[in-house]
Amino acid sequence: MFKNTGKNPLVLSNVRPSCGCTVPKWSKEPIKGGDNSSIEVKYNTKRVGSFSKSITVHSNASNTPVVLKIKGKVVAKPEVIKEKAAN
Repeated sequence: MFKNTGKNPLVLSNVRPSCGCTVPKWSKEPIKGGDNSSIEVKYNTKRVGSFSKSITVHSNASNTPVVLKIKGKVVAKPEVIKEKAAN
């Protein structure tokens, strides 16, 4: 979540992930000064293991673009681990 600390409406013109395994979702409507909004990011959890990705946010703000970084680790379900161990 973020807050528009400016007086003018903030417009996110483009939110671009570093790869196709990361999908951002954001409001296309202007965010009024003082209002909050968020950028939702989904990662393809079929890829097991650690990940580190970036999302570049272009807007009408003076500090554009802004690069957001996400990282995490996808762990296989226990039954998948047992199946691989048995083979």
